[in-house]
Amino acid sequence: MSQRKSFRKNQQTDDDDEKLSNVNFESDRTNIRQGPRDQGATATTEIDPDFNNDQQSIFKRGKKEKVRAPAHLRASVRWDYEPDICKDYKETGYCGFGDSCKFLHDSSDYKHGWQLQREWN
Repeated sequence: MSQRKSFRKNQQTDDDDEKLSNVNFESDRTNIRQGPRDQGATATTEIDPDFNNDQQSIFKRGKKEKVRAPAHLRASVRWDYEPDICKDYKETGYCGFGDSCKFLHDSSDYKHGWQLQREWN
């Protein structure tokens, strides 16, 4: 013990601001390993996730019932539309801007693919 004290005294610098820190480790005085006794040899992996949180089951339930909105998704929807109707959405039924488009996506005049092909020919 006296050797440690002398060692600590020699290691101190002239600055009084620097303080020594002591680290103490406690033991329960047993030689038994913590964790599984077989060291994980019989550990099992959950291959099939919980049925309520499985993405495929959520997708299938979404076809039958309403699904909750995602909790961590920022919605970027415009509600103050320009008075015009989106030309791309009206002609093709698709708009590259999606929900952030500043024009109105009106589906009342929506045309199917065969109707569009008839107009193009």
